[in-house]
This record gives sequence, C-alpha cells and structure tokens, in this order.
Amino acid sequence: MKIVNKHLNYPKAELITPNSKGYIQIAAQIDSTPFPFFIRMSKKKREIIKYIDNLLTSIAKLNGIETISSFKTMVIPPAKHAYFEKVKSNIHVANFDYAILIEAESVEIAKSIRHNSLMKNIEEYLKEQANDMHISTFKNARRIHEVDKTTKGVFLFNYFYAADVKKLLPVWEYTAGWFTKETGLNNSTLLIPLEGEPSDFGVINHCKWDKLFDFLPSLLFKKSLRRYVVDNFDANQIASMPMLYKVIKNYNTEQNI
Repeated sequence: MKIVNKHLNYPKAELITPNSKGYIQIAAQIDSTPFPFFIRMSKKKREIIKYIDNLLTSIAKLNGIETISSFKTMVIPPAKHAYFEKVKSNIHVANFDYAILIEAESVEIAKSIRHNSLMKNIEEYLKEQANDMHISTFKNARRIHEVDKTTKGVFLFNYFYAADVKKLLPVWEYTAGWFTKETGLNNSTLLIPLEGEPSDFGVINHCKWDKLFDFLPSLLFKKSLRRYVVDNFDANQIASMPMLYKVIKNYNTEQNI
C-alpha cells in the first residue's frame, strides 16, 4: 500500500470483529437523472419494485434469513476522481438507483439462497427490465459496527474497483478514520465477495448516517477528504463509486421506512 499525505495522520477507525453472516447484494440501474439527486421515481421503477417486493417477501420467510432491505437512490455524491476517470471506460461503473441487501445467518446459507428459484427469478427479471444490474454474494471483511436498517437514515453503498484487490482492505482501513472523525460515522460493514464468486467490485462498503447534513458538508467542503482519502485511492489505483440511498422497505419488520 502506498501512502500519500501521511502528515495528516488521522487516527484509525476503531474496528470490531467481523460478523459471520453471508450477504447477497443486488443493484440495478432503472432510472437516470442529469442531476446529482433523484427527485422522482418512474412508473417503470415502481412496477419493478412492486414485482420484486413479492419475491423478497417470500425469501424473507426462508430459514436462515436475518434481514432483507431494499433501497432507492437519493444522491450521487460528487466523488469522481483521477483513477476513476482513467479506468471508467474499462470497468463496470456503479450507477445503481435501486439496491437490495439480503443478510443470512451464515455464508453457507447465503450461498444456497443465491441459487434458489426465487433469486433466479429476481436476477432474470432485472436483466430483462433494468438498464444495468449486478449481483454477488459476500461476507463481512471489516466492521466498525452493524448498520441499523430499521430506522430512517441515509445509507451508503460505495462500490470499489482496484487494479490490485489486495490493496483494498488496507487502504479502506487507513482512510476510514477520516470518516469517523470528520463525519461522526459510527457504523460500517465492509462486504467482500466470497472466494470464487464473480463480482465486478472488489469490496462494497455499507454504512449509514442519520441525516444528509450530518456528513454532506464535510464531503463537499473539507479539503482533507481529497488529500487524505481520495489521493490515497488514486495512489493505489482504486476507483470509488459511492451512492447514497434511503430504505424503501425492511422485510424483517415488514415496515416501509
């Protein structure tokens, strides 16, 4: 790992032991916007969400499922940077306005559910209806704390691509301290694809803030974000593609949030 601007010296984020859960993350592009925020949801998107809602309700009843949450995009942060611009024509660019996260009690349960008929139905339907999609199975690689999806908030899925995936975990650990100090972040579950599982993203970071303005000013106006976080991504040939979401529905509580 190459470190730049080391003199800024943010303290490392305090991590706890990774959990033993298995995850299935599904992301799709249905709508698009010329703005960095989504102000409406198309009829097509509402229809897709309604169709998949019935399938997720059935999956939530399967043995070993802990939680299922669906999300829609609120904001696309202005986080494009040098290495991303260099490789964007050759990688799968994350521009997903709809996402699903299925959390199972174990990796083995997640692997079995990933290939059942309900999941295949969702995957095939999104391939037909959405403009783009990605699906893969993950485990928790690093953790600040669990992400509470039973209450309202602003949720991040940050999709990472790296020329050398071995650099992703140490660079994420190094830069996470900026977010805990400058934005008050107190939760995060970093998802890494299971061995042998196809994924276009080396890791996906998932976390939550209570309100948009708890952290957005720091992302927009603090120069240390670029010097401490973004410059280290560029130095290590890592592309960061963050998107901010709100929960549509939490299926373990059967609540629309």
